Amino acid sequence: MQEFTDRVGKQIEAMKSEINQTKTPCEVFTAEHCYPNDYSKSIDGKVVAIKAGILRPEYRRGEVQIVLVNGGNGARANAHGRAVFCYHLNDGKHTRFDRHDVRGEVKPEFIPKWAAEKVAEIQAEKASPPQRKAKDREER
Repeated sequence: MQEFTDRVGKQIEAMKSEINQTKTPCEVFTAEHCYPNDYSKSIDGKVVAIKAGILRPEYRRGEVQIVLVNGGNGARANAHGRAVFCYHLNDGKHTRFDRHDVRGEVKPEFIPKWAAEKVAEIQAEKASPPQRKAKDREER
């Protein structure tokens, strides 16, 4: 039991450190920050907030909720599928949620500056040709 509680203590300290390193507000995105999740509209390419309740308690923070949608059948209007693929704007990791996990599209006035910059960065990366393919062409 002592070893278990030591591990839990270490995990608590790691989470405190992670939270302290973020320089963004931890305010949770609520319904007032978002347009309602309208299934008749596409959310592909939009900045959306994930419902805080589906995240683990230690990750129920605004900077973790906010994501950029990058496809999936659930992201389409009147979709038959549920999958919504997206990038976390706080760390750039690619992930998947179901459409019913989405709180809604974040209203432009509530998108933090750091998130808008990250969206621009991700979109620029997607627009530019992959480096690997260009490198392969040079070798040929």
